[in-house]
Amino acid sequence: MLTEAAYLLDQAGIKTMIYNHQLCLIEPPAWSFSVKSISDWKNGYHPECASCAVAERCGGFFTSAKYKASKHIKAIA
Repeated sequence: MLTEAAYLLDQAGIKTMIYNHQLCLIEPPAWSFSVKSISDWKNGYHPECASCAVAERCGGFFTSAKYKASKHIKAIA
């Protein structure tokens, strides 16, 4: 649903960006709209992300959110 919404907005000429989202939680076609915008000093990653092939493009997590993360976080090969 997020992917379809992003494409719909983009096709309507609206600059479309998905901020601060983990790539493993969105469909790959939506990755082109993903923006990594959390400042380095407050951006962290889940231990599962250590082996992720796209971690450098991923939005990561606010370090203040370290106590709660989706159970669906998984490294992408």
